[in-house]
Amino acid sequence: MVTPDATAIAREIIDEESCGLVRYVVEYSRPPIVGGRDADALSLFHDLYRESEIGLTALIELVDAAGRNVLREPHWPLEYTSFHFLRPIYLLRPVAEQAERALGRIDELARQLEAIGWPEAVACVRSFVAAERPHLASVRRLAGELGEIRADAPRRKGTSASRW
Repeated sequence: MVTPDATAIAREIIDEESCGLVRYVVEYSRPPIVGGRDADALSLFHDLYRESEIGLTALIELVDAAGRNVLREPHWPLEYTSFHFLRPIYLLRPVAEQAERALGRIDELARQLEAIGWPEAVACVRSFVAAERPHLASVRRLAGELGEIRADAPRRKGTSASRW
């Protein structure tokens, strides 16, 4: 039988995974594609997102099968709004850093879950974390190839006031 403590930890894992920056970028931020590297970065984000979704769905199904209802209710941090409409190449480092922190936290929670004694959930979590790591490494690799990226200086496209 699954204990309430194990369910609470599983919910923390679900919350952590549901609120990842890569999920926010793919689902909400609508990054513009300007060049080939933007398309490459967005493709890597989609790969990472897909693995996240597969793992999250599997964990939610496992919790539901144990007779515990859990809803995925992402609560996005306010600072994520600063990533709206940014080109994907500018999002490589923030996505990689946030995903690395989240996976570290999820690993820690999986150890707690293991100590409580829910091996099926631990196996599920470890499986999706292992599936996400290669995609995260690809994001880091592309960020390393591009190095420090600076935005182009804004250009004046006309006047700020209409001339009548």
